[in-house]
Amino acid sequence: MWQRFRKNKIVQFLASLKLAVIVILSLTVLMIWGTFTESAYSTLYAKWRVYLSPLFIGVEIFLFINILFAALVRFPYKKRLLGFYIIHLGLLTLISGAGLTALNGIDGNIRLFPDKPSQYVVIREPTLYAFYQPGQLEDPIEHEVSLPKQASAYKNEGKAYTSFLDYDIYLKEFLPFAEQKISWIPQDNNKKSLSVNFTLANANFSQPATLDSNLPKLSETKVGPLNLKILLSAPADCLKKALANSKIKYLYLSESSCVSIQDLKTAKTGPLEITELKKKPFAKYQFKEDGKTFTFFPDLSEKPVSDTVVILHKEPQRLIHLDKIRESATVIFAGTDSVVFGKESNWDRANYSVHKPVSLPWMGLSLTVNQKIEDKKQKVEWFESAPRNNVERHFAAYITIINRYKPRDQKSGWISDLETTEFLMAGQKRIELMAGNKIHDLPFTVTLDRFQMNTNPGTNDPASYESYVTVNSAEQKRKQKVYMNNPLKESKYTLYQASYFPLEDQKGYGSVLSVNYDPGRPMKYGGSLLLVLGSIIHFGFKRRKQ
Repeated sequence: MWQRFRKNKIVQFLASLKLAVIVILSLTVLMIWGTFTESAYSTLYAKWRVYLSPLFIGVEIFLFINILFAALVRFPYKKRLLGFYIIHLGLLTLISGAGLTALNGIDGNIRLFPDKPSQYVVIREPTLYAFYQPGQLEDPIEHEVSLPKQASAYKNEGKAYTSFLDYDIYLKEFLPFAEQKISWIPQDNNKKSLSVNFTLANANFSQPATLDSNLPKLSETKVGPLNLKILLSAPADCLKKALANSKIKYLYLSESSCVSIQDLKTAKTGPLEITELKKKPFAKYQFKEDGKTFTFFPDLSEKPVSDTVVILHKEPQRLIHLDKIRESATVIFAGTDSVVFGKESNWDRANYSVHKPVSLPWMGLSLTVNQKIEDKKQKVEWFESAPRNNVERHFAAYITIINRYKPRDQKSGWISDLETTEFLMAGQKRIELMAGNKIHDLPFTVTLDRFQMNTNPGTNDPASYESYVTVNSAEQKRKQKVYMNNPLKESKYTLYQASYFPLEDQKGYGSVLSVNYDPGRPMKYGGSLLLVLGSIIHFGFKRRKQ
């Protein structure tokens, strides 16, 4: 029966030298293609375009089959072929180890900030995230699913890609290497808005930044210890006067007035009436203004989500918590031509215009507006663009989210790895989506105690850098120095010193460690040893025979 197997034409072809030559030449050409692709574009692009392509994987499978059958047709066992058997076993072990690593291995980065434990590894693999927060006292509902790992655009119009709560999410288009295009279009219903690009600078420092009243995440920012925000509807003089008076706790902005409020218990001023309906811890208040009534639960915790206490239904942000603004040095764009700046009870205001510096009372700083765009909103679009010359590219997807029970309740739009995008569904249900990197949790934490960088003499170019870290696992807590050729090994993971980044306050650096888990490493080491052993036996046997 074994003889019949060996003489089978298909078996002979699979074990033939002819197939071996074809497979090896094909693999060589593909690896040359992969090398040039990686050099011209990026490692990730080459990985998805070449090394994980069906063609490359198919050639590797044929190589594995060819090696396996070349050994099988030489059975029953012959002593003179012992070295041959061991060499082929080593090759099969090597290929199996490489496949195991490709399927289950981890290769990512962990960013370490001084004195802050971290255990999250960022892996450059596209992942769709969905979030929904039912209420302040309830845990968020989260969902994640892998996105296609391919170098070209993925499209699927007719079938839902994944489901979340009562919604189906359709992946209309996914761009694994995308570039952003931003244009400005008029606001809906003549809505007022402001976007400013500006630079903070002094004799030793220059930092550009952007604020945009259309986007909650860009309505405030922080540069070092300085807070900057937009309060478009706050009249500058009224805001300055309220901030300078420490007794004023809140500022209420209506269409016709700017009202300072010392206490929320009861406030009656002109057309405005605020009444406390329920005591803490879940304080409930009622607004009455010009015949309209609004009921809300303001966030009065020690660390509110933002300085804005409440959003009244679809009305603009109106009730502002002033104590939180006073805590640190702050610059506020009030209206479209004024800035209010100060700290505690010392506040001032100034008019600004494009390219005209405004002097600030801290460290010789000045603020210069480079661009000001009024009453327009950003239109963000993405297009496919292969990475070139180390230019960063992003994950981006155009999705449609549809309530499967109420098909009219649907929204479409772009999501990316830059930030989460909120989709407001029926019933004021806010669902956030993101096309981001995969996050892997380590079973231990790493804390950066100190980062040290040595520079070349007479320059600021780094000659070497190293991280002093504390590793805290369930079994032990230990300290280690991580530097070039001296990695940190913990559990099944190996962490290497990879890079560094400047901290926001420009005082010191954070560290970036690459994190590697290679489940196929023992098989690859074992396969290499078998190759060496098999070669010694094979060629030693031949030499003795001669």
